[in-house]
Amino acid sequence: MNPVNHVMLIDDSDDDNFIHQRVIAKTGFANRVTIYQYAEQALEFLTADDLEHPVDIIFLDINMPRMDGFEFLVAYSQLPLERRARKLLFMVSTSLNPKDRERAESNSHVHGFIGKPLTVETLQRVLGDFDL
Repeated sequence: MNPVNHVMLIDDSDDDNFIHQRVIAKTGFANRVTIYQYAEQALEFLTADDLEHPVDIIFLDINMPRMDGFEFLVAYSQLPLERRARKLLFMVSTSLNPKDRERAESNSHVHGFIGKPLTVETLQRVLGDFDL
């Protein structure tokens, strides 16, 4: 498996970020992982003038304080193309609400809805399904 260069995790849960970072490292999925607990921080990173490391894939939580994943998507859609993820954006959630899944999958920026936690199998499927 060839790793993607840069993955961004946007999730307010320290535990989930720890687990997801370990799974990404274990699988060799990415060379670099950037973690933000708040969506506003991730947007600041993506809009920074000195953005040296474009993001390839974003894993975005839905339920977060201050700005949730859907609010992030509204702001994200207004970014210039060169500031968005170069490959894919996935919503990641523990939500069992089918409306959350429908809403996520109806957004043109979202390439899939993934249940937490990320697993080795999930990352392998992402690589296989999207030919990364």
